[in-house]
Amino acid sequence: VFVFETFGINYATALGIRPDQVLKWDEIATGSMTGLIILGVALGVFSTAVEPGTPLEDTIPVFTLGLLMYMFLTKRHVYYHHARKWIHGILYKCIFPGARISFAEVFIADGLTSLSKVFADFEQIFCFVGYHVHQWDVYDASPGCMSSLFLPIVVSIPYTIRLRQCLIEYRAAGVQKDLVNAFKYASAYPPIWLGHALKMAPTGQSPTLYSAWILASVVNTMYTYYWDLVWDWGLFDRTSPNYPLRARMMLPRPLYYMWILIDLILRCVWSVQLSNLLRLNSADKIILFELLEIIRRALWNIVRVEYECIKTDLHHDKNGDLPRSSYAPNIPSLGAKRVGSTNGSFNSVEMTEVPL
Repeated sequence: VFVFETFGINYATALGIRPDQVLKWDEIATGSMTGLIILGVALGVFSTAVEPGTPLEDTIPVFTLGLLMYMFLTKRHVYYHHARKWIHGILYKCIFPGARISFAEVFIADGLTSLSKVFADFEQIFCFVGYHVHQWDVYDASPGCMSSLFLPIVVSIPYTIRLRQCLIEYRAAGVQKDLVNAFKYASAYPPIWLGHALKMAPTGQSPTLYSAWILASVVNTMYTYYWDLVWDWGLFDRTSPNYPLRARMMLPRPLYYMWILIDLILRCVWSVQLSNLLRLNSADKIILFELLEIIRRALWNIVRVEYECIKTDLHHDKNGDLPRSSYAPNIPSLGAKRVGSTNGSFNSVEMTEVPL
């Protein structure tokens, strides 16, 4: 949000967020810090003050998770109620979609794919609590949790949601790109399930399965990376005078080149972790890998929303105001002509009235 505000990217209108639902970046930071403080206190108490074998070993994790979920889901007018209400509405539409899919639904559903491992962690938490496992070496302490079929099922759910959205869009408009996009999300299933099967197989006795997992992971990673650059970010358009960048940009040029490389590296890291093959049996390693995905997703979000604003002519002018066309993009009596540079600096807008 800080980047959006700095470079005049009108993310709120692109995502259909009402003015009373918009949070400033410092408000988001404050809300996030509140959750982190609660989590930090709970972890500190759990690791230093709880005696092994006592009921608190189960109570503290469940209570902390329940409190954080309550803060997010409650309908009470607390903890940025109006902003949470928008998220609740979009999540509901992701699960129960209509005949048309909005950009906000696509945006949030894409974000859920980055949370697939987090959802799997939730499943593991409840499993470990059920088995009364309270150490990090859970691979040996609770093999039943790690071999459960619920694990790959939970990881697959966000991809299934996004896959269904693509099929709904294809059925509504008949655009081949939506069908190809659906195959992209379907390509996530083989690495997830092959990785789970490989983890359960005897060590060193499944070279064919390992080769199949490598192939599936490479296909999925390169497929999604290509889609990121060409379709989600609008790059590598051969007609662009700024090839491989776009003709219109709202961010400085060096950022695009840097983020193209970062996206590739972190895509590869995420694909390995997604398959659940890494034995991340320490909190530090788990947090590190999930922080890397947060960084990748944040960069992806910035360029994705920026590109959507450019496609739909939603941007702020140099005075910080929205052009009239962004409020009425479907009214043919209003026109907007872009003037200025295409080198990554801000484009001003010259409005032209078309007679009714």
